[in-house]
Order: sequence, then structure tokens, then C-alpha cells
Amino acid sequence: AHLDAQPMTIPVGGSTLLRWNSHYASSCTTSGGWYGAVQAASSRWIKITTAGSHSFTLTCTKGSDVANVAVTVVAK
Repeated sequence: AHLDAQPMTIPVGGSTLLRWNSHYASSCTTSGGWYGAVQAASSRWIKITTAGSHSFTLTCTKGSDVANVAVTVVAK
């Protein structure tokens, strides 16, 4: 599984584009500043309204295999 954010440093009130892929996975879920089930490969704009470091995690599963990836975005 792969997850990235562009840009990784943004102004407060700005947005970052999260992009991920885990083509082998049967299902993926998210946590952090975003929640819920997502497609195995997609992207989503996330707006950050508070200063500091914000972590976003993607968890993908296939059978008993679990892959966790995370990215941190800093809002200043």
C-alpha cells in the first residue's frame, strides 16, 4: 500500500491532496483527519483548519494480510 500527500506543508485553512493505491487489497479504511471506507486506489482533497501536524492513515486488507501506511501533513 502507498499513501502520499501533496503538498505536505500548507497554510492553516489550506488543502492537501491525499493519493493512495493498494491494488491487491480487497478493502481499505482510513483514520486520522479522514474516516471511512475508500476505494483501493483513489485520491481526496483534505482541508486542514488547525495548526500543527496532522497524521492520516490508510489500512488495507486482503484475507489475513493487513497493510498500514501513514503520512503527516503540517499546517502553519
